[in-house]
Amino acid sequence: MSVTSVSFSRLILPIFFQMALLLAIFLTDTFFLSSVSDMAVAGVGSAIPVLLTAIALMHAFSDPGISILGQQLGQGNRSRLSSTFFVMLVVCSLLAIILTATTLLIAYPFGEWIGLDKDASVASRDYLIYISPIFILDILFINFNSMIFAHGQTRWAMYAAISSAVTNLALNIILYLNVFPGWQLGVKEVAMATLFAQIPPILIMGYAIFYVIGFRFKFSCIHPADFGWARKRILSISIPATIEPISYNISQLVVYSMLAGISVTSVAAYSYGKNIFLLFSWAAALAVGIGTQIVVSHFQGEKQYCKADNRMTRSLCKFLPAVFVAGIFINFFADSILSVFTQDQALIALTQKFLMFMLVIETFKAGNFVLFPTLRGSGDIRMPVVISLISHWIFCIALGYYLAFYCNWGIYGLMTGVAADELLRLAASVWRWYRRYWVTNYEASTENVVPQQS
Repeated sequence: MSVTSVSFSRLILPIFFQMALLLAIFLTDTFFLSSVSDMAVAGVGSAIPVLLTAIALMHAFSDPGISILGQQLGQGNRSRLSSTFFVMLVVCSLLAIILTATTLLIAYPFGEWIGLDKDASVASRDYLIYISPIFILDILFINFNSMIFAHGQTRWAMYAAISSAVTNLALNIILYLNVFPGWQLGVKEVAMATLFAQIPPILIMGYAIFYVIGFRFKFSCIHPADFGWARKRILSISIPATIEPISYNISQLVVYSMLAGISVTSVAAYSYGKNIFLLFSWAAALAVGIGTQIVVSHFQGEKQYCKADNRMTRSLCKFLPAVFVAGIFINFFADSILSVFTQDQALIALTQKFLMFMLVIETFKAGNFVLFPTLRGSGDIRMPVVISLISHWIFCIALGYYLAFYCNWGIYGLMTGVAADELLRLAASVWRWYRRYWVTNYEASTENVVPQQS
């Protein structure tokens, strides 16, 4: 069955559950770490942007493959699949080695760089050291995921995520109950549980690709001309695309640093607030964004641009109001939700202040998650990246710093800067979509396509 003939909800619901379950791993870690100390939560919460930056870099090189593979499937051109997939694996392998080494190097001074106290600094250091091998596993995890998505077999990604979440939860419970002498709950052990939880999903996705989909990867099928085309296409999108997640996550580290300048409690409150909202602004938004990217890429391959445009419009008009309503729900029940993670009433009260701002921030962010992957996969990447750089550092950081420390707005000033950043980037992406740059960039990439090899 063609991907474009499958109902959109059937396509994205497994992606949502996959993202929610992968998110559950971070929430599980936060829940168990909260029984260690709030400083452990603050330290790990401050280190997570480093982890997410590195993973985002790998996705920047792999995720365009969802669109490129989908476009090839839409064209009925399967001869280039092996070449494209091989390029994705090679590039991600080189990147994973660099990211693992870099994470180990910055682990020790990281807490001091962003102004954490001693206990939180130790927690961030231990987490980064023990979680760093995850990038090696992600060579297969991320690229297998892209291949499954491109074929529309999203339920297998969900099955893989279930195995990961269950494994992580089981390992954390074992640590919490101190089942094995010498192995007890701590930052190092939680990181290792997260690491080992990546192995079962790799095995499941491998089965889906090679046995369910029937993909056969053979070096003899990699034609030099196809390999050269795939390398040029992926790198032309991915190299500029790496700049945006680096800039965004570094700006988030600066936000954490500025929050630490206000109080360490603010860092913990911000971490709790972001984790709670991630289910809607991250899991649901990525599901809709990836689903839209898959469908649009197949429509691009078929040159049915009006249908692609209608798909994007429906995604935005239906999803963003839903995120806003979900945010209202979270704020209304915030006290009950937060009491699951901590009993510190001062921390709960401060987190509730952050949640009020996140109602707006996360709605704008959800729109960016929906639009950006499809623009990137279509080759419209350079100008959105330039706009993102300006927005991150002039609005999020400079404006946030000015309002927080010169105007004495404190956390309200910082959150105003973050909201302005998300709004500007969303407005720019909407403008570029409706100016149809995603069409002109895609068509330019197919002008000199190598003929299909028999």
